[in-house]
Amino acid sequence: MTITTPCYCSREDLKSALDIKQTARNDVQIDRAIEAASRAIDGVMKRVFYPTNATLSWDWPNFQYAYPWRIWFDQSDIADVTVNVPVVTSGGHVISNANIFWGHPQYSPPFTYMELNRSTSESFGRGNTPQRDVSITATYGFNIDTAPGGALAAAVTTAAGTSLTVTDGSVVGVGNSIKVDSERMIVTGRANVTTGQTQQGTGVGTVSVGDNLLTVTDGTKFFVNEVITLDSERMFILDVTGNNLTVKRAWDGTVLAAHTGAAVFASRLLTVLRGAQGTPAATHLISAPVSVHTPPSLIRQLAIGEASVELTLEQGAYATSLGSGPDTELRHEVAAEGKRMVLDTLHVVLQHPTGYYESQVQTQVRSALVDVVTDGGVIYGPWLEGTSARNQTTRFKGYATFRKVTDRLNARVLPIAHKLLGVYLERMN
Repeated sequence: MTITTPCYCSREDLKSALDIKQTARNDVQIDRAIEAASRAIDGVMKRVFYPTNATLSWDWPNFQYAYPWRIWFDQSDIADVTVNVPVVTSGGHVISNANIFWGHPQYSPPFTYMELNRSTSESFGRGNTPQRDVSITATYGFNIDTAPGGALAAAVTTAAGTSLTVTDGSVVGVGNSIKVDSERMIVTGRANVTTGQTQQGTGVGTVSVGDNLLTVTDGTKFFVNEVITLDSERMFILDVTGNNLTVKRAWDGTVLAAHTGAAVFASRLLTVLRGAQGTPAATHLISAPVSVHTPPSLIRQLAIGEASVELTLEQGAYATSLGSGPDTELRHEVAAEGKRMVLDTLHVVLQHPTGYYESQVQTQVRSALVDVVTDGGVIYGPWLEGTSARNQTTRFKGYATFRKVTDRLNARVLPIAHKLLGVYLERMN
């Protein structure tokens, strides 16, 4: 199975966490686990954590119960408003970015809503119909943060090619989203390529894990956390001092062996999915910088934890209780917090509470992937919420309790995940 969407941890992250030996079978299982874990996180968090260039549309007027100069993006956060400046149109009319406020002035990306500057004459509703009146071309997602991933060791001369060689194999992993110039790519595989250097001296020349100092011609061409191969033995670079590499021998399940004047290979040949996440495939010059997208650290750790559980369950033929794992516990915790917030809000807004409606608020497990907070279908629930036909013809427009709590609950998900992650990391240790 080839990875087709960006993952929040890499194959190498999971191998390092679980000390898994490399085989073709294990790689397929790991790739499946990290992609499944990443998409499960998307479902639980109600947002994605990788950037995508796209054009999305919203009705206006709509049923968001927002100010007429504001549009909420719901699950389609905008990750960037400066590097790739969004283009907003209403009925084909381009709204000047200078007349737009992106989110709260004290917040950084992701941006969850936009507002028109009320001191200008800009407005929505310029189309002939409310349907898809407002369109926004932008980079959607949680952030556009990246880490340096070296550079291209050879030019990419065609937009159709699916492999490239990088100068640094320590950062980029299978499942990562990388960017070269303006093109994003998804790494689906990696292989060894020669570094053009050979083993110098007698280091790593014996069958001993303590013989771990490898001398090379030019140490500046190697990096900590990079995997190199001499003959058929893989080694993990722990430190680089001048031209001396301190390595961990027999890495990734390979057999300890003696080496003499061996050629040094590094895992720098990447197989990639070109033109990913809304970007066009293009050609690239040699030495073009390579950057690796970095999701929030908590999301990366959660992905490792979730993928670890998924992989362990698969290897054990799922011989465990159903509905277990980090994503399930997170859904339950978020749903419980949502119920508490709904009840707290109702205690404030209800003017003549009888206690019955509050007693019907509950959490329900709708499926293996969905928990909900509901009022149990109380017949006057939509009227209290403001979503019934009766609200359209009376002065009472509802309390919008569940909708308001949804916005506030979204801000609580990451802290809840952080707390739960600590529990899982303790279990893993």
